[in-house]
Amino acid sequence: MGRLAGRGVFDPAGDRIGKVRDVLIVYRASSAPRVVGLIVEIPGKRRVFVPISRVTSIGSGQVIATGLINVRRFEQRGGETRMIAELVGREVRLTSSQTDGSPVKATIEDAAIERTRSGEWLVADVFVRLPKPAGPFSKGDARIVKWADIQLPSTNAAEQSAELLIQTLVDLKPADLAEALLELPQQRMLKVVEELPDERVADALEEMTEPDQLALLAQIAPTAQPTCSTGWSPMTRLTSSPRCPLRRAKSYSNSWSPKRPKTCADYLSTTPIPRVAS
Repeated sequence: MGRLAGRGVFDPAGDRIGKVRDVLIVYRASSAPRVVGLIVEIPGKRRVFVPISRVTSIGSGQVIATGLINVRRFEQRGGETRMIAELVGREVRLTSSQTDGSPVKATIEDAAIERTRSGEWLVADVFVRLPKPAGPFSKGDARIVKWADIQLPSTNAAEQSAELLIQTLVDLKPADLAEALLELPQQRMLKVVEELPDERVADALEEMTEPDQLALLAQIAPTAQPTCSTGWSPMTRLTSSPRCPLRRAKSYSNSWSPKRPKTCADYLSTTPIPRVAS
């Protein structure tokens, strides 16, 4: 699946349609998740949904799709999961236990999909990494296991690392990064913002609309923790930076008065924040 991200999507005539951004799956109770389609970015930076039934071939560094494509912007439905954005980096338990009987914990780093005889695409193998030993330079063992050999946590609040997802986002242009962040589920987006460099978050903020900027900053503010004794925190760096879009707004370029907030942090503390549907 990691090799699939960013690959070109072509029609049977060889004309490029777009590129793959993610794979959409649905969980099933007694079998491996079923792939329902691909999230494809077409010209204009619009992300659309391509049903897996339209995909005739996946391989050789490209995807071949046939039929007409609905160019309506992709909207995720309930019960659907994005593999790269939501599955990769998730902590799971292996069905095999350690010698003392305790469960084996691992983190999903990649997964493979395959086509069955009936024409369905399923998640077949999962590449997981075990926790690293106590040594300073050691790295956890990696394994390739079947989907049936792992157990997902029963709670949605399970720990999920954003490190692998950030690797796919770090080279995006600010406008593309802003769009990718806004498409993530709220908790996942906050985790990614927390681990991204502040400069990259500030760049993405500049590309968002003002309601999205305010909503994101309002969600960052309660979770931002001081990193030193002076109280300096990632939130402070973001909202005090001259690159912050709200700070650069016209209302902040005028001379300061006691009734005008000096920083975006002050603005957030005195201004109602619009609610964003989760």
